[in-house]
Amino acid sequence: MSRRVRAALAFLDILTLRPDDVGPADLDRARAEGLTDDAVRDVALVCALFSMITRLADTLNFAVPSSFDTTVRALTSRLGYRMPPPVFLLPRV
Repeated sequence: MSRRVRAALAFLDILTLRPDDVGPADLDRARAEGLTDDAVRDVALVCALFSMITRLADTLNFAVPSSFDTTVRALTSRLGYRMPPPVFLLPRV
């Protein structure tokens, strides 16, 4: 596992388990290990989205479809864990 992946996981760990403790020192540590601000933002967005989806799924008792693994593999093989480019419905001014 690379230093950057370890740094992302360490930041994710704090963000997930102790969100009130996240501070500038955690961001500095992640940067020192080679994470860019964009990478830290991606980690935070994935964490937030996953947490929200998990809470909704637990609350509403969602069942995970059997095709989920196949769908995830197909999506991550194409994009990895990066967010796709934004889609603008209106022209930029």
